[in-house]
Amino acid sequence: MSQDHTQDDESSTVEIPEHIADTIQTRIEDTRFDSNDEYVSFALEQLLAHIDRQEADVSMASLDETDTDAVEDRLESLGYL
Repeated sequence: MSQDHTQDDESSTVEIPEHIADTIQTRIEDTRFDSNDEYVSFALEQLLAHIDRQEADVSMASLDETDTDAVEDRLESLGYL
């Protein structure tokens, strides 16, 4: 599973426990991944994207609460609440 963006990126070495490396090796046998490195890079990209989406959802929820409070305050000041 060679992707252009992973080939052009500089890389870093990260150590993982041997039992995790063995598990990854077993998982990639019938997949499109050519190596543990590709699998781990893909999995980390997915995890980080998921975390970013969650953080964005939390930010939107906070914004919605602030907007709701502002609307309620305005309606109250106009005598509707």
